Amino acid sequence: MNFKPIFISGVHGVGKGTVCDKISSHLSYPHYSASSLIKSVKKAEVDKNKIVIDADKNQDYLITALNRLDVNSDYILVDGHFCLQGNNGVIEIPLATFKKMGLAAIVLLTDDPIKINDRMHSRDNTSLEVDVILSLQDKEIERANYVAKELGIPLLESNINNIQVLESWLASVN
Repeated sequence: MNFKPIFISGVHGVGKGTVCDKISSHLSYPHYSASSLIKSVKKAEVDKNKIVIDADKNQDYLITALNRLDVNSDYILVDGHFCLQGNNGVIEIPLATFKKMGLAAIVLLTDDPIKINDRMHSRDNTSLEVDVILSLQDKEIERANYVAKELGIPLLESNINNIQVLESWLASVN
């Protein structure tokens, strides 16, 4: 890869795509969603109901898609998750996936679970229960901290409303 990914994480519906679009327009970092990258290799719809069936294989697709990107930028934004809701509970994305991505930094976006629930319902006409969102967000925070520590990369945890802080922090990442 001729670029370094900055991983923008958070639960479904937190506003990763919206935040990435704003940051991308100001900092000129290309933005990709992990699900779109996976879908580009998988050639099928990615888990519309927010329940992930084959998380391990999807991570292989993600790495393949990243390796295929031809981007004229030092950094790209990749929005995705550290934890996903599976049929049998929470699935943690393996540390190896993030190592293979060669991340430069992590931004963890958080918000009030009730707002996230409302946002998901407005966007998707469906949502996870508030207690499930809260649990996933707690696990996302825990996992983001673990991955950042293991990879020795910077982590910024921020509410989605702090766009100026995010942009300043990202502009300082080298």
